[in-house]
Amino acid sequence: DDYITKPFTIAEVIARVRAVLRRTHRAHDHALGGPREPDITFRTLRLDRNNKSCYIDGKNIDLTPREFNMLHFFMTHPERIHSREEIMNEVFGVAVSNRAVDTNITRLRNKLGPYRDNIQTRLGFGYGFKSDI
Repeated sequence: DDYITKPFTIAEVIARVRAVLRRTHRAHDHALGGPREPDITFRTLRLDRNNKSCYIDGKNIDLTPREFNMLHFFMTHPERIHSREEIMNEVFGVAVSNRAVDTNITRLRNKLGPYRDNIQTRLGFGYGFKSDI
């Protein structure tokens, strides 16, 4: 359900294949009722992967599906900087503009309140989740 235009990099092919496999697995697990996935926690920030919910100090934070997926991606790959292209492929699943990634990062940071600084920017490289702040 995806295609790549030339020229492309091997990293882009791998990222797109992973995104398709992830969507396929999600659809399969959902159809079967799927196994319950454990929550991801960082201090008082908690992601409920089954209900697609985010909580800070037990209070529900209203995230869009893209914001949730972006935070999930960052929290499952902490201490690593991800390029905009990688974020596009892993989170959006389709090609979007670099500004769409930047805009979603800004919105996510605004909603994360005390954890906003954990979303790190590396100018010229991309974004990541830093846990030692």
